[in-house]
Amino acid sequence: MAKYLTILLFLLGGCSSIEPNKISSEDSYSELLANQWLVDTINERAVIEGSSITFSISSNGKVKGNGGANNYFGSWQINGFQIESSAMASTKMYRAKPQGVMQQESEFLMGLAKVTHWQIHYQKLHLYHQDKLFAVFVVTKS
Repeated sequence: MAKYLTILLFLLGGCSSIEPNKISSEDSYSELLANQWLVDTINERAVIEGSSITFSISSNGKVKGNGGANNYFGSWQINGFQIESSAMASTKMYRAKPQGVMQQESEFLMGLAKVTHWQIHYQKLHLYHQDKLFAVFVVTKS
């Protein structure tokens, strides 16, 4: 029994020599690209009931989605978990309801252009402005 336990501990210890940060970075990057995301919170506030904001990014850095009333698009350069973002462009439709949706969209698009890094925790995408959490997303479609 002790012999098998020693072998098991040896095998488990050997696994720790794999570069976990590199693997989780590659896995997270694949997850980022493979999914369409739905905003859950912006600046720690829930998205307005009756509205939805989507987000996706392609392997060439093209960002696109719907801000609640308008489609938006732009580009990012991703290096590991760091992001160089640019201003987002969007269509110019107006939506009156739910109340506040246009302000929410404006806040989201301005914030999206300031994102500096990203992480995926428990299948949720987190976008940050420096050390401040900007937005949390859940998977809507893979």
